Amino acid sequence: MTVVEFSDFQCPFCKRAADALAEIPEDLRDSVRVVFKQRPLPMHAWARPAALASICAGLQNEEAFWVVERYLFAHQEAITPEAASAMIREFVSKDARLNVERFDACLAGKEAEALLLRDEKLAQAYHVDSTPTVFVNGVRKPGFSGPAAFWSLVRAAVVESHESRLEEPRASDRPPQ
Repeated sequence: MTVVEFSDFQCPFCKRAADALAEIPEDLRDSVRVVFKQRPLPMHAWARPAALASICAGLQNEEAFWVVERYLFAHQEAITPEAASAMIREFVSKDARLNVERFDACLAGKEAEALLLRDEKLAQAYHVDSTPTVFVNGVRKPGFSGPAAFWSLVRAAVVESHESRLEEPRASDRPPQ
């Protein structure tokens, strides 16, 4: 089961969704993979620099991406457009998982921007105009009403996925092509 979230670090509703996605219930941990896709909205002044910073952290290692993601959402109300870059760099410089020189080089280069543009093109292709937008196994799940409702929806999708696999005919049962 794959959950894909298109998110914006400055969006308060995205923070709620991220908090829920960070706490995968015990019964789903072996069944669910969470994929984060960048969708910084133009109206959010520091969302794009934050997205680039999280991408640069992720290019060093996946765990570092999630650490930066948690930091950005946890400090969402304190971050301002003027202070965003300095706050993020200070946080990164204190994290042993990250090499600050590589992080700075990444921000100065083009790779993070290319990855961000890839996510933005994917969001356009799937008509993702607001955040958070969540897909469960490729199916858009509108509205985020809270963790309990969301994980209930995922549980139902897991059951549906298992049932559809049980109903698929074996190759020998299919008519010839």
